[in-house]
Amino acid sequence: MKWSTAHPDSDPWFFPVYPGAVEGIWTTRRCQYRHESDDCIHWSKGELIFEPGPDDNLQDAHYCFVPWRADEMHLGILGIFHEVDNTFDIELCHSRDGKAWNRFPSHQPIMERGPEGSYDCYMLETPTQPLVVGDEIWIYYGGANIHHDWWIFGQMQGLDVPEAKDPTYAYNGSHLCLATLRLDGWVSLDATIREGYVETKPVFSTGKHLYINGRCDPGGTIQVEVMDNWNHVWPGYGKADCQTFTGDSVRHKVAWTGGDAVNMIPGIVKLRFHLRNAELYSFQIA
Repeated sequence: MKWSTAHPDSDPWFFPVYPGAVEGIWTTRRCQYRHESDDCIHWSKGELIFEPGPDDNLQDAHYCFVPWRADEMHLGILGIFHEVDNTFDIELCHSRDGKAWNRFPSHQPIMERGPEGSYDCYMLETPTQPLVVGDEIWIYYGGANIHHDWWIFGQMQGLDVPEAKDPTYAYNGSHLCLATLRLDGWVSLDATIREGYVETKPVFSTGKHLYINGRCDPGGTIQVEVMDNWNHVWPGYGKADCQTFTGDSVRHKVAWTGGDAVNMIPGIVKLRFHLRNAELYSFQIA
């Protein structure tokens, strides 16, 4: 590739265009935009996908974003910079098409920063998408026990933090870390002591068996009913016919007194999951 002549930066630390100035739209906080290109030369106009809203703190900025395809959906990790505390958290986001993105209403971080003094007590950042390794999800992340930029500004602001007193302290403050989740362990449908149930939309699959990814607390149960498109339970595949699941598995094959082959039921089916003191992460017909 051939590159144009580099333009010298006007400041050793910052790009000469203020981050808030994006295509003439001024904002006081960082946002995330989306561009498309067929050749990495000609790019579409930026499409805003994330900006801090009324549910965010006034000093929060959407600093970085890592999206990836997850089966028929898209997931992403959004980096939230808390400017006053000078710390970083990460949130899980979701999309059906990779264009229109949503955050979860609670804005809860998907991972807690470590306790004071630990290697990741101030910042968590994800540079790349997670990896599926066997029955686990591996999340490589950057963890830091230094604040975001107080090693630059802390001394001039008179802050009582180690990196402000000695900027070289920051050289050893960032770490490459690994966190793990169970397969499909991002979210789950949970039930406590009162039994709950959830019905799927009509499902068509060429698969033969139903597998669930779930975990039960002591005394917890998961049972499944198979119904037709009009909510009629298929004979031999009702709740009472289901072999109750009480364990912890990412790939448990469900069986009933009527058998374990759901492809024996003609046409489109619906599934009704009954849970008590249990978590359901995902299911598949394969």
